[in-house]
This record gives sequence, structure tokens and C-alpha cells, in this order.
Amino acid sequence: MDYFLERDRRQLKPDADDLARIAALKRARARKSPAAAPVRPVSGRGVPGRPFVKGRSGNSAGKRPGTRNRRTVLSELLTESEMRGLKDKAVELGQAGNPLVLRAWIDKLVPPCRERFVQFALPPIATPADLAPAMGAVMAALAAGEITPGEAERITHAVLGWMHAIEIGDLAVQLQELRQEMK
Repeated sequence: MDYFLERDRRQLKPDADDLARIAALKRARARKSPAAAPVRPVSGRGVPGRPFVKGRSGNSAGKRPGTRNRRTVLSELLTESEMRGLKDKAVELGQAGNPLVLRAWIDKLVPPCRERFVQFALPPIATPADLAPAMGAVMAALAAGEITPGEAERITHAVLGWMHAIEIGDLAVQLQELRQEMK
């Protein structure tokens, strides 16, 4: 390896001597028997910088069936009276103004808002001709600021999905009529 580093430092092209040295190194490596190669420990311990063998799991079988979550086990160990006591103490601390307890209770009591309920007038869609007024209503609500662009996109996607279902239903009816005509 030092030879290759030295050659790279010199930035010379390999000449006949270099090629001969490379060939000699390859022959020397090929002559080494597998028994002469160093044996890595099975556990990998003792190898500097590598406490474990690469690619080998410490627990290849995974979790045992029936293994339970630590929170579940802890909550089952606490009795009802102990849980009530903890809740009462948390309420006392929250009422006393402890911001951490207040935040924890608010996080548990009020779930994070992922989507809001959107309400605006959307005309009924029964035929493909009804698509234009429905999309006009979505665009009007977007322009008026009643809905966000993301909500308009999701509503449009839902309207187009409904339109696709109507078209498939119409095609099924037409196919049935053609089959009856052919009989």
C-alpha cells in the first residue's frame, strides 16, 4: 500500500518497473493460503475500532413474542389509587402555574390540529357536465380566502375522483347495453 501512495504522490505514470511490482504483489497475494489469513473473532471483540462484526446482528431472532412495551408494563404496575394521586398532583402543579405540567396536560388533552373542517357550497355532481360548476365553486372559495390552496387541491382531487367513478359507472351501463344488443 505504501508503494501506491508513494507513486500517487509522485504523480508518475506506471512504467515497466511499476507494472512488475504490481504483478509481484498480486502473485504474492494469490499464493497465500486461506489458512494463513488472519481469523477474525466471531464476536468481533478485540478488533480495534470494531467492537462487533459488520453485518451480524446481536439479536438475529428479534424481539421475543409477547414482549411488552415498557410504558404499558409501568402503567399496569401502578394501581388506580396511585394513578389518581399522580393526576391530582399534576393538576395541583398545573394550577400553581408550572409551565411544564401545563404544557404536558394541554398536549394530552388537545390533540394537534392536522386538518381543519372546510365548509362551503359545492353544487351536486351527477354528470360530467356538473364538473365545471363544481370546480368554479372551489376556485371561488379559494379566491375569497375561505379555503387554502392545499385544501383546494385536495377538494379538486376528491371531485375528480368522484367524476372518475361516475364515468366508470356510465361506461359499465354502456357496455351492458352493447352486450344486450349483440345477443
